[in-house]
Amino acid sequence: MEKKKGNLWSVVIVVILVIIIGGLFGSQSAGSKSIKIGYISPMSGPAAAYGDYTRKAFQLGLDEWNANHTDKMQAIYEDGKCAPADAVTAANKLINVDKVNFLMTFCTGETNAVAPIAEQSKIILLTSGTTAPNIVKGKYIFRNIGSVGSGLPVLTKLAYDFNKQIALISENTDYAASTKNGFTQQYTALGGKVLFDESFDAKSLDFKTIITKLKENKVESIFVVVQSLDNSAVLFKQMKELNYHPQIFTTEGAISTKALDKYTKEGYENIVEGSILVQPYFDRENPKAKAMISTYDMKFGTSTGPIPESYLATHYDAVSLIGEAVESVGNKADAVSNYFITKISNWSGAIGSFGFDKTGDTIVQTQTKIVKGGNIVEYKK
Repeated sequence: MEKKKGNLWSVVIVVILVIIIGGLFGSQSAGSKSIKIGYISPMSGPAAAYGDYTRKAFQLGLDEWNANHTDKMQAIYEDGKCAPADAVTAANKLINVDKVNFLMTFCTGETNAVAPIAEQSKIILLTSGTTAPNIVKGKYIFRNIGSVGSGLPVLTKLAYDFNKQIALISENTDYAASTKNGFTQQYTALGGKVLFDESFDAKSLDFKTIITKLKENKVESIFVVVQSLDNSAVLFKQMKELNYHPQIFTTEGAISTKALDKYTKEGYENIVEGSILVQPYFDRENPKAKAMISTYDMKFGTSTGPIPESYLATHYDAVSLIGEAVESVGNKADAVSNYFITKISNWSGAIGSFGFDKTGDTIVQTQTKIVKGGNIVEYKK
């Protein structure tokens, strides 16, 4: 009898322990917050190299976050192809099937197409790659990368001071069109005249007719905006072949360390010598940037890519921006939106000191660069 009582008490104690332990683990799970991110970027098409380059930095941030925080993040990747229709298909799948809490986009076409869906669905959309001056605004739309528009006043003034007449060459994409329109408005407002406004499709890269027209009309200054360095490479190569050497004003899509390497290897680097661009300020020696770049180099071979390293910083930072918001206020879009607007000011990231303005856009400093001696260096008058 005593033995049976002893066995009974043993069973009771085990059950109690199971309940206690289960309660402890259960309360821990209940306290954790779900962070599921739908990540849309170009994985195929002309901009795929940009997507691959920056997605690695985002994944790097994701891995580091999950190794150091209770609230784990999961990313579901979809190919937006820098195309509005593909981005919309991806967003609808991520929202309705995968039930994501956040969306991210890269290209302007992706961002502008997905923004209305994010607004209607009350899901935060954060873009770390869209630099076009004008993007769709909304309560749930945020951008943590500096807009090309922030540097256009400086760039247009430099172009105007160099020559009161200019020609435009732009790719048929949302990003290029928005940037070109912003440049045109500011350049003409200064009193400048646009002699020619030429656009091209990435599927047809024969610039010889355009170049011949500009050369025959003695156009000495051009503004070039492209989506892909492969496209600018064809343009500059054909300018070399036709012996056309204008002063070039451009954006980081055409001028980067990787782009210059390509131009040099293919023998037309002299065409871009003296090219001037304005881009968001980025100090790769700031401690967080330096650590991120070092880890990226070790894991992926090199942080040198088709666009500046600042894009790596913004994608890496996106993870912490989202994670810190969720840890503080949960994953509801209204709470996160308010947190971003009211709390993210002088925030320290790999990109440097960062903050959102009241429209959800980023507040940035700019820096003017010039290609000199085959290198991208600070522009000095």
